[in-house]
Amino acid sequence: MDLRICAMLLVFVVLSQSAEDEVGIPHCVDIVFVLQNSCNLKQHRYVDAAELFMQRAADKLIDTNGRAKLSLITYSKDAEEIIHKKTAAEFKTALTQTDIHGGTTCNYLKAETYKALSMVRNGTYFDDVQDKDGKTIPRGKFVVVLTDGISFDRKSNMAEALSKTKEQIELLRGSHGGIKYITLHFDVTQPGDTRLGNVEIDAYDPVTRLSLTESDPLPALMLSLSKYICEKKDVPVSCNNTLDIVYIMDRSKSINVKDIKFVKQFFIDLTEKLMSAAPDTNIGAISYFGQIIHEFKLGEFKTKEEVIEAIGLIPEKTGKYTHTNYALERARTHKDYFGIARGKEPDGIRNRKEFGDVIVLSTDGRTWLRYGGKNEHVTPTQGKLNVKAGIQQVIIGLPNANDLKDGIIEWEKVQPNPNLIFNLQTEDYTPESFKKLLTITSEISATACSATKNELVVG
Repeated sequence: MDLRICAMLLVFVVLSQSAEDEVGIPHCVDIVFVLQNSCNLKQHRYVDAAELFMQRAADKLIDTNGRAKLSLITYSKDAEEIIHKKTAAEFKTALTQTDIHGGTTCNYLKAETYKALSMVRNGTYFDDVQDKDGKTIPRGKFVVVLTDGISFDRKSNMAEALSKTKEQIELLRGSHGGIKYITLHFDVTQPGDTRLGNVEIDAYDPVTRLSLTESDPLPALMLSLSKYICEKKDVPVSCNNTLDIVYIMDRSKSINVKDIKFVKQFFIDLTEKLMSAAPDTNIGAISYFGQIIHEFKLGEFKTKEEVIEAIGLIPEKTGKYTHTNYALERARTHKDYFGIARGKEPDGIRNRKEFGDVIVLSTDGRTWLRYGGKNEHVTPTQGKLNVKAGIQQVIIGLPNANDLKDGIIEWEKVQPNPNLIFNLQTEDYTPESFKKLLTITSEISATACSATKNELVVG
C-alpha cells in the first residue's frame, strides 16, 4: 500500500468542500472519467483515492436541474463502461453501488489506455444542446483521465502501446466538436521501471494537470469547469474546511514506542496541513492504555504552533491494557472534547455546532480490558455511538508489537467505510510512510462536511 495515498485520503476528508468552491451551481458539462484500475494501482489504493475524488466532483456538480452529465470507463487489459451519462446525483449513487476495482479481472501487465479512449470516441457521451431559438448552448466536453501515464500490454512493446495511445488522444481530441483533457496523475512506479508517465501525460496537452500526492485536486478541477456555468447565481456554501478534531493515541504495551513516535510526528504534520488550510480548526488530544489521559482540550490552543508543541509533549511511555472503548466514549461525551451526552445537543463550548466532528484514532485494534481481557464488542459499540452522534472516525491501524495482524476485525466494526481505515499491519513501513499518509486529509472533510450533529452518518 502506498501510504502517500493513505495520507491523501485523509486530506480528502479535510480539504474537500472549501469555502472557495461553488456548491450547487449548474454546470453545462459532459465529463467522461477514464480510470486506470490495473492491479498495481488497486493494491496501492490509488483506485480508492480516485473513487473519492469522483464522488466529491459529483457532489460539486449536483444541481436541481441535473445539467452536468457524468460517465465512467475503467481499463486495465480491456476497457469497460461502468456508468453511462448520468446526472451528477445519479452518478454519485451509481458509483457507491458499483465495483470499479476490476474485481479479479484487474491485470498487472496491462494498461491499454488506447482502448478506453477509443471507447469514448465511439460512444455517445457528449450532447449538443440547443436553446428555444435553436442556438447551440456552449457546453464543456471533458475527458478526465486518471492514470499513471504508462500504457502497455507487454514490456516488449511499450513504445508501440504509447504510440497507440497518442494516436487515440488526437483522434478523440478532434471528435465531438472538440474534447478537452484533464489529467489526474498517479505518481507510482514499478520495480525496474524508471518512467514517471510524463511523456504520455504531455501528449494529452491537458487544460489542467492534477496530482493525487501534491495537493487537493478538486478546486483546480472546478476552476477548469467554471467557464461552463449554465446560470450564475449566488448559492450558500454548505460547509467549509474548518473542523473540530480529536486525536486519540493508543499507548498500550502492544504498541512499539517507535510507532508512537511515528504517530506523534504524523499528528504534527497533519496539524500543520490542517491549520494552514483552515486556521480556525480546533484540535484536542487523548492518549490511553489502561487509563484515559487528557493531553489537551479541544480548542485549548488556538495556533498551530501551540498545538504542535502540545503534541510533542505527549508521553511515549506505554502501559498495561488497551481501553480503546473508553477513549472513544471520552472523546464523544466529555465536556473538554465533543461533549455529546446521550440525547443532548453538543455543549457548544468546545464542540462548535457549525463544524464537522472528526476523530483520528491510532491503534492496533486489540481492545484489552483490565477486567475481562480481550473484548471484541465494547469498542465497536462506542464507535457506533460516535457515528450516531455525527462524529466521523478515521483509523490509523498500527502494527502490533507481537506482530499480530487481526486489528482489521475491530476496525471494520468501528468504521464500516474501508476508505477511512489505513491498515499498517499489512506491510513494513517507515517514518516516510507517515509523511505519505498526509494526503488523506481531504477525505476527512468530505465526509465530515456531510455530517450534522446527532445524525447517523455512514462514511
